[in-house]
Amino acid sequence: ESQEDISAMAPAKPAKKEDTKELPNTKKEPKDAAKKSKAEDKSKDDKVKAKAKSKKRRTSTKGTDDDQVTDRERWEAILRYDWSEIMQAPSVVKNDLDLVQIASSQSWKAFQYASEELRNDPGAALPVVKECWWVLDCLGEEARADKEIAMASVQQHADALMHIKDEELRGDRDVILAAIHLDGGALRYASKELQADRELVELATKVSGGEALIWADKELRSDPDMVRLAATAPKGADKALAAASKKLLKDQAFVVEILEKDGMSLQYAPEELRNNRKFVMAAVTQNGMALQFASEDLRETTKVCQAAVTQCPKALQFCSEEIREDEETVKAAVEMDGSVLAYAGNLRGHRRVAPKAVKQSWEALPHEKVDGGVGHESLLTAIRKDWQAITEIVKKDTWPTEEELLEMASCNPQIVRAPELRGHYEVAKTALALDGMMLHYLLPELRNDYDLVTVAVRQNGKALYEAHPSLQHDKKLLDWAKNTENRKRRDVWRAEKNRKEKAAAARRASLEVEEALEALEAEEESDSEPEEVEEEDANIQEVEISKDAEREWGITIEESETEEGLTVLTVTAVDELGVIHENNEAHALSAVLVKDIVISVNSKTAFPQIIEELETNQTIFIKVKKQEEEEKNDGDAPEEVEEELDSMSETFDTGT
Repeated sequence: ESQEDISAMAPAKPAKKEDTKELPNTKKEPKDAAKKSKAEDKSKDDKVKAKAKSKKRRTSTKGTDDDQVTDRERWEAILRYDWSEIMQAPSVVKNDLDLVQIASSQSWKAFQYASEELRNDPGAALPVVKECWWVLDCLGEEARADKEIAMASVQQHADALMHIKDEELRGDRDVILAAIHLDGGALRYASKELQADRELVELATKVSGGEALIWADKELRSDPDMVRLAATAPKGADKALAAASKKLLKDQAFVVEILEKDGMSLQYAPEELRNNRKFVMAAVTQNGMALQFASEDLRETTKVCQAAVTQCPKALQFCSEEIREDEETVKAAVEMDGSVLAYAGNLRGHRRVAPKAVKQSWEALPHEKVDGGVGHESLLTAIRKDWQAITEIVKKDTWPTEEELLEMASCNPQIVRAPELRGHYEVAKTALALDGMMLHYLLPELRNDYDLVTVAVRQNGKALYEAHPSLQHDKKLLDWAKNTENRKRRDVWRAEKNRKEKAAAARRASLEVEEALEALEAEEESDSEPEEVEEEDANIQEVEISKDAEREWGITIEESETEEGLTVLTVTAVDELGVIHENNEAHALSAVLVKDIVISVNSKTAFPQIIEELETNQTIFIKVKKQEEEEKNDGDAPEEVEEELDSMSETFDTGT
């Protein structure tokens, strides 16, 4: 073989270092890219710095008039875009009212970077104050002493007066009045003269009660009416006694009156009053929680503590240890609020106290210490009221048996929401039979159980949406869900139908009763009508009212005219006993016994009480009825007359 063939078959020699530089090297590419990106970032930074330097040169140099106009327009555009740029703006911009207002229109905070001259200018500050009163803190003294600025700020919030130090403004009635309308406590910033102004203090007390009255003049705080007004205010009523003067607090009757309106006012009463049983009883009767402000001696008194606990069971926590172990007091408290068993001391393990607390509220379960538990019945009562009772039951040392758990699930199916019971198969089955939607709270393996899902769907068709996704498209379950929903709709329809039928039957029964009553009344009227008609025909006659009739029957008739131009006839008669009877517009119907004649006035006859446009030649009639003669006893005359009038009034009432 030739030398050339041998050399061709030999392995290739490694490339030289010079050749490796020319070959592509992937390891060096990231370094080159990093260098390139750093160079680009550096060039960008240089450009930004150059731009900033040129910007600084342009803003610092005065330039020509055209340059200034251009520079102002540029700042206007910048501030419209971002108000915070005013922080780095030159003093010329910060002193420009228009530019500052452009920035302040976006945020009031921009005004605090304005020049001192503008911050002292009331005209420049007023628009900003109207937007937000917080800007008061950065205004100059001259601007804060302006009344318009003060009014604009206190109309937003009464605490704006805190930043107004000018005594003249604090003595301005209009400024203080505007603040008091928002918060009566603003009276604290008013001058001494305004704090003694009764009208102003009364308005502040109506708004904020004792919180306002406490800043009033001593003379007004000694006024009982003013303190009473504070006790009835919607806000600060509990501080009414705190505002009362020492002189007024010596009036025991007045203090009791205030405590009866708001027992929590006891906290502001002097120590000697909080140690007085009469005052404390008045307070705890109104609000049991006022017991916390009573003296220690009174908190050891049984009657005071029982009155407080009766009004508010949670007041038990403020009773002395001895009272908190009194069985009668604690039992009365837990029967109203079982959670107060937490304050019952050793009685938490008492078998006559703890079960009552648990029955009243499941929140007593963490606090009961009865050996062997409070009993299954008490636990069932607690679970019926709230399923969360099971969360405390399972924390006890002794778990309920499976039978007891199933009974609890029957009482309240929501107990499966407890984490400890979400995987209990039998409890879940019992709960789902009562409420299929409880499937939502079970563990995934139970929601994938075909039998449990069937039980849930047969109770509520919508429970299928809570099942495992693998069962949601099962044909049998879909049919069960559809049938369940149809059955529910039928039940609702039947219930509504039964309700309507019962309502219709009740209406028919009431109509039958009304018809029977009407028939009975008609029958009674038909039986009594002939006799009354004959009697009326025989004994009642129409007599013309004239002077002869007046003399004959002893009747006096007077005519008078009202302001509206109506004629009023007044009939006056004297009966046998000398009693004067009048019939005018104030009496609708009347029957008057005159000797043996009954004079009756009926609106259907020609003798009404008021006759419009009565003609002088018109004849007026009244009906007179002859009374049968009967023996009269002088001694019994008043009773007979009274009985006769009663019987006749009944006759007239029936319409005869």
